[in-house]
Amino acid sequence: MPLRNKTMIAPYGQLAAQLAVVLFFVNLSLAFLFFVIKRSAWKAVKVASVKLARKLMKSHIYVGIAGTALIVIHAGVMLAQLGRYVGYVHPKMVSGYAAILLLAITVAAGYLRSRRASGFRRKFHLTAALVFAGLFLAHIFVR
Repeated sequence: MPLRNKTMIAPYGQLAAQLAVVLFFVNLSLAFLFFVIKRSAWKAVKVASVKLARKLMKSHIYVGIAGTALIVIHAGVMLAQLGRYVGYVHPKMVSGYAAILLLAITVAAGYLRSRRASGFRRKFHLTAALVFAGLFLAHIFVR
């Protein structure tokens, strides 16, 4: 259903979501980079990947916080502007609720990992991040 209200700020919510997607893919690329480091048989590839990972890890927390802030802005704008038109139990909204819940779990797991690292906390943060990525991709494609 096209919305005709010219005073809506929903496009700003969509822009915030698009910027957050870029930031989250930057952070998600770390998981694939670590996979390359672990599985590569070529020393040159491992060395180059480790150098890149060290640079990216310095900004991982800041990029994640910025992405989370943009998602919170997106959620607030979409709840306020779009929820009343499409309904608060629309599949797009429900998938967004689930994605935000998983994002909160991922951020909490990352915080716990930063306080005291362990193998379980590392795996839990990684697993939560990958499940969140899958869920937010599902949210993108739900109509």
